Amino acid sequence: NEARLIVRGDSVQHWLNGFKLVDYVLGDADWQRRARSSKFIDMQAYGKLESGNIVLQDHDEPVWFRNIRIRKFD
Repeated sequence: NEARLIVRGDSVQHWLNGFKLVDYVLGDADWQRRARSSKFIDMQAYGKLESGNIVLQDHDEPVWFRNIRIRKFD
């Protein structure tokens, strides 16, 4: 799979294998409602930090990552 996250200000797009899966605005009413009903409800800083570490996850199966690139555009 090839994933791409495009973040411009508070606008976010998540693409997977050339297809846009999600298009949302960080912090808007819909996003807040979804965050409150998610497994991240107890993480106070979830989606609020402008910089920091990334986290790669698996779902209890072997996983490999390669060619990870993070670019910041001004």
